[in-house]
Amino acid sequence: MPKVLGNIVLVGETGSGKSSIINMIAGAEFAPISNGAAGCTFDYHSYILPVHGRNFKFFDTAGLNEGEMGTVERSVAIAKVYKLITSLDGGINLLMFCMRGPRIKNATHQNWKIFHEILCKKQVPTVLIVTGLEHEENLDEWWWNNKGTFEDQGIRPDATACITATRGKLIRDG
Repeated sequence: MPKVLGNIVLVGETGSGKSSIINMIAGAEFAPISNGAAGCTFDYHSYILPVHGRNFKFFDTAGLNEGEMGTVERSVAIAKVYKLITSLDGGINLLMFCMRGPRIKNATHQNWKIFHEILCKKQVPTVLIVTGLEHEENLDEWWWNNKGTFEDQGIRPDATACITATRGKLIRDG
């Protein structure tokens, strides 16, 4: 088994791109993804992935806020992540909080508070990953134009990444 340097946990709403981020880091389709109306991750799954030649264990968790008819009820999903966090050998080294842009929903603010402030007690470095910005010309500019809105809502990450976690469609000529 390869030496693992740390644990990285991805959390966020259903459809925010957590599994797609795992696949992007892996450079392959490891985590199942879905374009369906319901989420496809029911519990957490772990993946040992190399980053700059060093291995980290990434945890892809069940999506939040699917609604009453969703795959995993919100309270159950939060309980599963809590159980994961408290059982990790070595604790969490990084929390990746994923959200689908461009708007901050009330659920985004609530989830940030639950994970960053309550479960991780503001002790775990947290990266905000904003997906769904495919129509933006400049992703860095989008962040700097919107950073104040996030801060006004108490969302103050240690770092941010505004990305598109999809490869898009192949367009063939003729």
